[in-house]
Amino acid sequence: MFKFIAVSLCALTLVACDGTSAEDAYDRASTALGAVDDLRRDLEEATSRIDDLEQKVSELEDDNQSLGYRVDDLESR
Repeated sequence: MFKFIAVSLCALTLVACDGTSAEDAYDRASTALGAVDDLRRDLEEATSRIDDLEQKVSELEDDNQSLGYRVDDLESR
């Protein structure tokens, strides 16, 4: 429902501002909002990948710290 309202408002703006036909304006607005939805999905995927990478970095830092303790232990022997 929100998307329909948003497309309609964008289409009305195009018709009012530059004399675009209502059908063309609706198509353009719908295409633009579709592109926004695609970008939102891409952003969500990128954010998820960043979260996964941050988790992996944290795990590697923990592993590195653990190995450092082992090296220190071996050197002290």
